[in-house]
Amino acid sequence: MFGDSTARYRGQGLSLDLLLALVMTAVVWGFILFGAESNPLQLLIGVLYVVFLPGYAFVAVLFPSRSSESTNSLSRIALNRERPKAITITERVVLSVGMSVVLVPFVGVVAHFSGWGVAAETIVALVGVLTAVLSLAGIAARLRLPRDQRFGLVSADPLRRVHAWVFDRNDTREVALSAFVVAGLLIAVVGIGAAAALTPNGEQYTEFYLLGEDEGADDSIADNYPSEIVGGEFGPMQLGVTNQEGGERTYTVVEQVQRTDGTGAGTAVVASRDTDQFEVTAAHGETVERAVSVEPTLRGGNVRVVYLLYVGEPPEDPDVDSAYRTTHVWIETGE
Repeated sequence: MFGDSTARYRGQGLSLDLLLALVMTAVVWGFILFGAESNPLQLLIGVLYVVFLPGYAFVAVLFPSRSSESTNSLSRIALNRERPKAITITERVVLSVGMSVVLVPFVGVVAHFSGWGVAAETIVALVGVLTAVLSLAGIAARLRLPRDQRFGLVSADPLRRVHAWVFDRNDTREVALSAFVVAGLLIAVVGIGAAAALTPNGEQYTEFYLLGEDEGADDSIADNYPSEIVGGEFGPMQLGVTNQEGGERTYTVVEQVQRTDGTGAGTAVVASRDTDQFEVTAAHGETVERAVSVEPTLRGGNVRVVYLLYVGEPPEDPDVDSAYRTTHVWIETGE
């Protein structure tokens, strides 16, 4: 059933499979750059991107030919130079998954020791660069061969080989075993890829902090906080938000002046006043800092300025317990 189409397409010599790998790499980069929301298509492409494409491109470099009639790259560096090797489409898929399992962690090691850090964007970028380079190298390796010897999915011959490998058996037990191997391979690819795509890329969190002014320096530091009210105001300070949540977030900050019954652990709030509220929008990995100061409306006793951070809108009665993140500084108000 595949004979006519094989004859018709065998001479095309196009590397549509590797061109598709380049396109999918660009699509994944687009997902990251534009912060696309998760969807089934993104999940499918992410699975292929992590557990298949890097290895497939590498195997394409090692085995550019479609049959044993031409010498593959791996054969030229093997000990047995007299017998060029070729692999079936099934072996190519298995090797692709196996090589991806090796290459992707190796990329993570390179990112870690290079100082770039093992962040999601870094790994995606490096895996994409590796896949693109290997895909281009695979295309170049195929172009060095005669057209009728190049491997490519434009030919129906790989499909014919899979069909024959699974069904053209004399023993029904061999057919069942072949079908089991194919099914197991598909389950492994989907399972490993889904786990990689659905597992968060590292811990997701938001940093929320206050910085004091460092006299004689351009940058603020986590010290030298104001302690007394000067001219009716307490401050200025720098309030910072760093978004590591995996996507853009809009936060609401509520500023409160609180009087407490102590300054140690288990301190209870006996009175509080909201003095300001504002929004902060930050992209993933972005840090936003804002100068803040406050006119305390509570005097006497243990008084502190508290900043409450919420993702989205705060509740009607914001407090330390309901906030996503908090930071504070104590004030000396006098009696």
